Amino acid sequence: MLRPPPLSHVLRYPVTAHVVAASLSLSLAKFAGADVSFLLPDYHVVRGEPWRLLSAVLLHGDPLHLFFNVYCLWIFGTAVEGVLGALATLLIYLAFAIGPIAAEFAIFHGGIGLSGVAYGLFGMLWVLSHRDERFSGMMSPSLAAFLVFFFVLSIILTVANVMPIANVAHGAGAILGYLLGWSMSARTPTLRILWGLGFALFLGFCLSAAFVFRHHVNFWKHRGSDFAVAGLDALRDRRSDEAIDLLRQAVRMNPKHPEWWLALSSAYRQAGRNEEAKQAADQAQLAAQALTRRR
Repeated sequence: MLRPPPLSHVLRYPVTAHVVAASLSLSLAKFAGADVSFLLPDYHVVRGEPWRLLSAVLLHGDPLHLFFNVYCLWIFGTAVEGVLGALATLLIYLAFAIGPIAAEFAIFHGGIGLSGVAYGLFGMLWVLSHRDERFSGMMSPSLAAFLVFFFVLSIILTVANVMPIANVAHGAGAILGYLLGWSMSARTPTLRILWGLGFALFLGFCLSAAFVFRHHVNFWKHRGSDFAVAGLDALRDRRSDEAIDLLRQAVRMNPKHPEWWLALSSAYRQAGRNEEAKQAADQAQLAAQALTRRR
């Protein structure tokens, strides 16, 4: 069964130690009131700042969230790094970081924390502990049961509006870990390639959902509002082209808000694009009529 190594062994696990240190530093700075908004996954992700999907992993919502994730990483991550080495562990962390956060961002608003990495390591170790003697016995049934229980409990707490938790990131991390575990432990080269292809395809699906198809798969109840707020700020500052780009993204995400269409119409008019301004105003009227009917 996995046990956390003593902190005196920290130099044996340079990748895990650096991730833990960075997460502790940034999260504690956040708790102390530091402005970390430039690290969060919001509309900037699809406007030239994709690295926010990685920086968000190092932030946490509260001390309990931080402790749980860091503790899991210290247990699972050191076990993996001790067997596979620093470079392989770094690549695994990157995949388990960006894939789950991208999935969470695509389907909802975006999460923070190392939970996706932790569940990725859990999924991978669950497979490897049964199929690779180097990892034999690392994932006990009781530990696996606890993590499954916590996953289900997190969904219940989120649905009940008790505590918002990035459940999509948890699930995506576990799937990535499961696929990677089978790719690493499959008995034949062909099966290793097929499982590796499944891993790559699912990771690609998470990223494409975030960057290409988000307006189709997003279920956040306030979807598009971050684009709209930024677009209105740009409109007030007479940054017409930026306002048009942002507000077009907003109505693409959620075309049901007549005020967003009106703002887009104003941005077009400000830029001298009167025909497009008229079309946006017409869409605003249609959205207002649909809103009235729904009421």
